[in-house]
Formats: sequence, structure tokens, C-alpha cells
Amino acid sequence: MIVTGQIVTSTSPQQIDGTSENPFKIVLHNSSASDSIFIGNADVTETTGFDLHSKSTLVLELPPLASLYVISTNGSPTICWMRIS
Repeated sequence: MIVTGQIVTSTSPQQIDGTSENPFKIVLHNSSASDSIFIGNADVTETTGFDLHSKSTLVLELPPLASLYVISTNGSPTICWMRIS
């Protein structure tokens, strides 16, 4: 099953796509022309998160019940995601 979506990020952590009871791949793309997005757990910050630079894409394989959160520190860049399970 493939599920897609987009999130307009902010300075508060936002969960991407909930959780899955099965292992899954997730593709993340920062569609911003200039702002970074930071990826991590529910407590993600710009200093603890993985920096996904503007126009970058990241593919992750996650275990069951894993969840990802995103924040931004500048503007409100959009992150596009696709979960494949």
C-alpha cells in the first residue's frame, strides 16, 4: 500500500503519517527552495534533528510502530512524504 501526504511545518514538532503495525519505507522530500526541515522523535529540535536541506530527499526503512516528527525554524516549508508498506 502507498500513502502520500504533505505537511506545512512549523516550530512545533508535527508527526508524519502516524504509525504502522508493520515495517515500512518512507520517502521524505523538503520542497522548500531555501529552508531546512529537521526530522527526529517527538522532542525534535533544530539541534537534535536530522537536517533535511531544501530540495533534498531522504528514504528511511522503519520498524513497526516507529514514528517521525518534523519541525522548521524558518518560515513554514512543506515536507512531502510517501509511505510504502
